[in-house]
Amino acid sequence: MVRVTRRTFVAGSAAAAIAVGLRAPARAAAAGVYRRAIVIDGLGGLGNSETMGPLTDAQVRDIRDSGLSCVHLTMRPVGTTSPDTAFTRAVINIGEVESEIESHPDVLRRIRTVADIATSKQAERTGLIYGLQDGVAFETDLSRLDELYRLGLRIVQPTYNRRNLLGDGCLEPANAGLSKAGVEAVERMNTLGILV
Repeated sequence: MVRVTRRTFVAGSAAAAIAVGLRAPARAAAAGVYRRAIVIDGLGGLGNSETMGPLTDAQVRDIRDSGLSCVHLTMRPVGTTSPDTAFTRAVINIGEVESEIESHPDVLRRIRTVADIATSKQAERTGLIYGLQDGVAFETDLSRLDELYRLGLRIVQPTYNRRNLLGDGCLEPANAGLSKAGVEAVERMNTLGILV
C-alpha cells in the first residue's frame, strides 16, 4: 500500500493539472518564468520530510531540478513534546540539515538574511530557511531563542494546533490569543529578526 500524504497529494495534483493544462510552448514559457522568479516554498522539506536522513542522489537531483529559490524547513518536533526535549531535538535537526548543506554545497545554501535569498537564486542553489511551527522549544526559557537564532532559526509560528505557554493553538475551542509569555516571545523575536 502506498502512503499518500497531504503534501504529496497537493504536489502531485498541481503537477498533473499543469501537465494536462499547458501545451508544450506554454510549458516552456512558464518554466522560464519560474526559473527567473524568486520562488519560495513556504513550508517544505528535504527528501522524506517524515524522517531526516542523508539525501539520496535522486532527492538531490529533484532539489536541483525544482527551480525553487528557497524552502522554509520546519525543524522538529511539532506538538506535544516537553520543552527540554523539543529544544534538544530542534538543535539536532538543525545539525542534520547543516550536514546536508555541507554535503551538497553545489545544490543547497543557508539563508540567514533577505540578501541571501537573491544570492542563492543567482548561484542556482536552493536556499534553506529554518523555522519552528510552535514555540514549545523555548516556551519556558526565552533565552533559547538567542541560541536558535545563532543556529539559523529565522521563522517561528508561536503555536500550532494545541495551546502552549505562548498562546492558544488553532484547534483550541477558546481563542485567548497570545499569553503574556507569548507577547514577550514575539518582542524578543522582533528584536532578533525572527519572522513571526
